[in-house]
Amino acid sequence: FFLKFADTFWEIPVHRVCKANGAIAFVLVRVMAIRDENNNMVRMIGVSRDITNRYLSEQEMKRSNERYEMMASLNYDVIMEVDFITGKIYVNNIFKDFYGYDLEEYKTIEEAYRAIIHPDDFDRMMNSIVNNRSSNVDFADYNVFRLRKKDGTVVYCDTKSRFIRDEKGRPLKSLGIVRNITESYLAEQELRKSNERYRLASLASYDMLWERDFSSDDYN
Repeated sequence: FFLKFADTFWEIPVHRVCKANGAIAFVLVRVMAIRDENNNMVRMIGVSRDITNRYLSEQEMKRSNERYEMMASLNYDVIMEVDFITGKIYVNNIFKDFYGYDLEEYKTIEEAYRAIIHPDDFDRMMNSIVNNRSSNVDFADYNVFRLRKKDGTVVYCDTKSRFIRDEKGRPLKSLGIVRNITESYLAEQELRKSNERYRLASLASYDMLWERDFSSDDYN
């Protein structure tokens, strides 16, 4: 195929070769054609590069990412990467499949944040984001806040982020996981309400709450 056309450079995709000792190596081949005045190839120079370690590392990273994406999808977690230089955001499919948003609808990062963050939590979240971005922290936690799905449903979340900075400490990117904690958060709030109702009821009826420790035979 390469012989029939006027191409000068050609790259053979990664493929396996068997080494003399029987080991398998992954190889990338680049070829340069030397042609005469009639464009007939008279010579071919090639470089075969053993990229086994790099290739296997990339494949393992790809599998790890796929596993992580799968776990994130089971928990409705959003994986987010924000590039502060280009202003672009990457999110996994959960952002669209679960929350209903398409990033292409928004021109800026702040516009996307304003659409998805609950209005009552927006200022607090943006202040935290800006402060962490302008400081020298590498990791940041954003505790309970609310996101809005496109259909208006409220989701309780928390976020852990990491900032990638240059040698002068200026932020280049942030990588974050937005975790859906709605179930656990609402269950915790309901438990608190139940405990408070029980406490108020006991005060009203003068009931005594007691506890016995059998290891020490003490009563509390």
